[in-house]
Amino acid sequence: MTNAKRQKHLVNEYKGYTVPNNHTDIDVIEKFPENHDEWFFNNFIKLRKPAKIKSQCPINIDEFKFDKLKEKLQYQDKLQIEKKFNNGFGSGLQRELKTFDEILSIFENGDDSYYLTTQYNQEEPEEEEEEEEEEDDDDEEEDDDDEEEDDDDEEEDDDDEEEDDEEDEEEEEEEEGTAFSDTSSIGSIDMNNLRDDFDDCDDSLIDEKHQLSYADIQSRVKELLQPPLTNLYKDENFPLVPQFLSSLIPQQINLWMGNGKNTGDSIEDMDFDNLSLDEIGKRIPGNDLNKLQVWLKPGEQLYLPTGWFHEVSSFAQNELNPTHIAINYWFIPPTEFFFHTPYKDTYWQEDFDANKASIEHLKKGIVQL
Repeated sequence: MTNAKRQKHLVNEYKGYTVPNNHTDIDVIEKFPENHDEWFFNNFIKLRKPAKIKSQCPINIDEFKFDKLKEKLQYQDKLQIEKKFNNGFGSGLQRELKTFDEILSIFENGDDSYYLTTQYNQEEPEEEEEEEEEEDDDDEEEDDDDEEEDDDDEEEDDDDEEEDDEEDEEEEEEEEGTAFSDTSSIGSIDMNNLRDDFDDCDDSLIDEKHQLSYADIQSRVKELLQPPLTNLYKDENFPLVPQFLSSLIPQQINLWMGNGKNTGDSIEDMDFDNLSLDEIGKRIPGNDLNKLQVWLKPGEQLYLPTGWFHEVSSFAQNELNPTHIAINYWFIPPTEFFFHTPYKDTYWQEDFDANKASIEHLKKGIVQL
């Protein structure tokens, strides 16, 4: 048990780059200078500043075209695929397991209601139940992020996906075009100096600092917000409520509703049935934040620092090519401001070396997956 006192208010100590106005253009890198590593660190990574990269594509993107993926990957296991919910992706509310062949067939037929989301190392429910009978209850699995992420869209439609990055990200456009709308977000990020009431809290931790686990909070939020929001969606003439309202932490909503002041209002007392969208927009200023809109063409890349919230809209070119394919590179954000020593210890360097050695062993046939 910890003796640390729980914070009473959200604290934003972020000192990195922010968007000054909605007419700001993102920095575009046409060509890197000779000392490009240190130059990029000092001008973008250190400042937490996004950038669009138009050259220096590190791979042959033709190898990742839709018609070559099946032959190239030859993946047999089932993958997690997300179904569109309330006209958008990213909520994680409707997920299914399908084979790679099944997913490609869905995309090939022009079905834009599915999205190949970030993959985690998880087992199917029936397999998990069988193993629970044989293994101890205290066994835990670690989740590993898959580094490739695909989404699809039809010719005349655009699908939105919302993410809050927990790692530095570089997305490379493979096919079609993508529009990014970026805003900064509140989260517990080391170098960004952002803290919230539930810093370092997980589903199994309940102590003096964290009176509720995330599972408790999410359950309570869904109980309070999902029914009224669902009712609003049923009215076709009523504007859609922003999706993020259904997954906000109650303390954040209370803070925003009072504009940072202790008004005494509680989330339980909010009359969501009679609260207009205009009123929600005034009290929750998510739509009023300054934003960057970034268009990526095939082969172009977007560097997005940890903690930057982004929404993706993808556009397919024609009926014969109805998919949007992108490759994401995930980087562990630095914890120091120095180019030669970006981390406080050698943990991540050792982790990188171990993974690199594993890949080399795999290539040489020393080990097999």
